[in-house]
Amino acid sequence: PAAALACALAYNLLLRQPAARALIHRPTADADAAAAEDPYVAAEAEPRDCRAFDSCLWEVDTLRSHFCPSVSSLAALFARPFTQSTPPVELAPLAALSADSLIRVETQRKLKRAPIATAPAEPPPRHAKLWVP
Repeated sequence: PAAALACALAYNLLLRQPAARALIHRPTADADAAAAEDPYVAAEAEPRDCRAFDSCLWEVDTLRSHFCPSVSSLAALFARPFTQSTPPVELAPLAALSADSLIRVETQRKLKRAPIATAPAEPPPRHAKLWVP
C-alpha cells in the first residue's frame, strides 16, 4: 500500500512541476542499464552538485512489473504523455489502503485469463511400458 501511495505522490508532483518531467521522459535503451550507469551522486550534500537532472527515474519503470496490481498500474501512468488535461491521482483512496483491503480486492477481482500453474502433459514415448500394479 505504501508503494502505491508513493507512486501517486510522485506522479502528482511531476504533473505540477513540468521541468522535472525530463526525469521520466528521457529516452533510455534499458531500465537495467540506466540503473547501472545512473549519474546521481547520493553522497553529495549540495543539491546542485548531485547531478539529479542528469539522472532519470528508472525505479518507476521497474515498478511496472510490481506484484501488487495497484502499484504496477500506477507506475504504468508514468509511461503516458503528460498533458494539460491529465488529472492528478486521487490520494485519499490510496491512503486508506491496508493489507487486508488489498487482499480482499484482489481475491474478489475477476480474472480475464486464468493463470496456468502446470506445464501441459506430454504423452509417454511409444516404446515406454505402462506400469500396471
